[in-house]
Amino acid sequence: MSDVVKENEVDEQENTEGEGTEDELDATENETEEGKFERVDEEDDEEEEGGSFGTWDSSIAAKRFKVLLYGVAGTGKTTMAATFPKPLFLDLEGGMLSTRRVGPVLRYPKNPSEDIKSYPQVVDFYNAIVADKNPQFETIVIDSLNELQLLVTSYVVGKFRKVTRQYDDQMTLADYGKANRDFAKVVRLFLKLPYHVVFTAASSQKEFGDEGALQIAPKFVGKQVGPDVQRMMDMIGYCFAKRMPNGTSEHYVSFRMTADYLAKDRLGIVDRDIPNSFDALMENMKGK
Repeated sequence: MSDVVKENEVDEQENTEGEGTEDELDATENETEEGKFERVDEEDDEEEEGGSFGTWDSSIAAKRFKVLLYGVAGTGKTTMAATFPKPLFLDLEGGMLSTRRVGPVLRYPKNPSEDIKSYPQVVDFYNAIVADKNPQFETIVIDSLNELQLLVTSYVVGKFRKVTRQYDDQMTLADYGKANRDFAKVVRLFLKLPYHVVFTAASSQKEFGDEGALQIAPKFVGKQVGPDVQRMMDMIGYCFAKRMPNGTSEHYVSFRMTADYLAKDRLGIVDRDIPNSFDALMENMKGK
């Protein structure tokens, strides 16, 4: 069981300025030293008969799942992500060994011996997706959001060196606020891509409610980061290992909120725990 997360003064004041000034910490939105995020080109919609409004179609949402899978290590998060249609992994953890059970999957960086070490490389990945006119992928996998948050944080500390810090790597309250805002912006950009988008994250226990009960939830740095990320997702699945009658264990995922763990199913398509695979997800959708 993961350690209980203790929220501290930094979490409660993460959006305040702290020791640095807003001018020192604010950079051009979405800009990096290597360049900036390219915007997704949107086709001009011709006005159709009936005006500018239409009826929302749930079948469209089902074709572009926006999912967060979380849990402790070894519960099948990366494996399930690999079962989505034609996945392309942003490999931030170097933990893709488990995908061998599924088959070959696309990975960035292309060189299997190369690792992602900086936030600008994430920007390059996003821009490569946007620029691809003949994509060989249908799903974008960010593995994991925890590593992405670390890269964004390191970038903020490294870029704004004029800020007064007790130590070079000691973040100020303003650093936390800037890093968390930038992290949320990046997550939103990926979510707007016209593909399935799957994020993975670690888990931790957090206090909730007036009585201080404990609930397992996705693990992030910053009190408001977790709720912000959760709000953006269509589905949040808690991955776990279930002990079977024969003594073996199998990986399952739950999209149903309980008092023990956080989950979400905005589309209302999963009403039970299912094996952690895309096929099981689609099978459960039948008749919904």
